[in-house]
Amino acid sequence: MSGDRDDLIAPLVIQRLLRYAEQQPDAPAACDLVDTWTFAELMGRAAAVAGQIREGGASGPIVLLVDRSLASVA
Repeated sequence: MSGDRDDLIAPLVIQRLLRYAEQQPDAPAACDLVDTWTFAELMGRAAAVAGQIREGGASGPIVLLVDRSLASVA
């Protein structure tokens, strides 16, 4: 029964991802057949995309329709 409780208080996936990126910024985070991004690169690109979305006027949840590529991971 305690395992169920641990699952309820476990950090969200995004929280774990952010913590890992902070601890291991140079570790590989995403790759395709041509390139590999570190967690630092991925977080930097994600922050840039988020900034552009905010500058565009979005203030709540949004949906993005993108092609499958390394660039769309950010």
